Amino acid sequence: MVKKYSKYGIFGIIIILITIAMLIFIIFGHPRCGNNVCEGGETAENCPEDCLINASKCRNESYPCTVENIPCCEGLVEVLSAFPSETGCIAASCGNICRPCGDGICQENENNCSCPEDCMAACHQNITIANWNLQVFGDTKASNSTLMQIYSSIIDDYDIVFVQEIRDVDGSAFSRLCSMLPNYNCQNSSRAGRSTSKEQYGVIYKNGINIIEWTDFNPDSQDRWERPPLKVTFNTSCYRITVYNIHTKPEDVKRELAYLENATVNQGNVAVLGDLNADCSYYNAATEPEFDTWHWIIPDNADTTVSPTDCAYDRIILNDDSYSKYSTYGIYREGIVSGVSDHYLVWVKLET
Repeated sequence: MVKKYSKYGIFGIIIILITIAMLIFIIFGHPRCGNNVCEGGETAENCPEDCLINASKCRNESYPCTVENIPCCEGLVEVLSAFPSETGCIAASCGNICRPCGDGICQENENNCSCPEDCMAACHQNITIANWNLQVFGDTKASNSTLMQIYSSIIDDYDIVFVQEIRDVDGSAFSRLCSMLPNYNCQNSSRAGRSTSKEQYGVIYKNGINIIEWTDFNPDSQDRWERPPLKVTFNTSCYRITVYNIHTKPEDVKRELAYLENATVNQGNVAVLGDLNADCSYYNAATEPEFDTWHWIIPDNADTTVSPTDCAYDRIILNDDSYSKYSTYGIYREGIVSGVSDHYLVWVKLET
């Protein structure tokens, strides 16, 4: 005689089997905090004992805050978690951290607030920021080794360089240029432009300088600019500056600069630079109101163009805070001829 089970009995058996399977997974298969293994689902926040403290029970550089009775690992010391601002040092809320402070080197994750003995010397140095419109920089120019050597040798003299008019679709030209600058890091913006001719901004910055904010205004839902600006905030061991970079449309300089001024946050050290086309028939900086309370570093009578025209198209504009650190400026012309670019490189030096 075959024993029959009701549908409710079968359903109960299935529930029991599922429950047993779940218990087995929880006991044997689910990550367990405290087993000295940083497993799936565990992070530095929800399980620091597995993910940030090693088997010898010491804190490494990744551990964010003070933990009682757990010392720093060998070679590290406990320092205040703080970062520099325009008004001084600001302490983080989490407490102390472990750093290789005292080794005489201002490491990437140290600053003059958390490790002054290593980093204060860097606070008495200068920082140079430059802009260079390379004029239709793409595969053709990138395949010319002579040109690339000129570009890299000039850029290598500055701490931060914004490169404009990057035209190639795949970005390989800019990558090739960056490969020739081993002491620098590189990032580029999205491709922008209302026509089929698109451009990118490239940012080249020395090792030891960190980007802590990157805002690409492209795409712009309000269609305010032909090539929307790029906003980048840089941080060194003891200095922070925000740079707005833009290549304005020549026929629309006044309106694009007005939109840029409205979008600019004038707080802390701020600079605006780029091929602004802000001179000659396109714009009269002496009479127009855009950025008129700021400091125009490249003067109106300067010539930043390689062609016979005498125009200060390329500009550097500083707010009051960044101008307080202003040292000098320059227009680099040596070796820049037609075929290299139709623009000279412009730069400013700030005392940090």
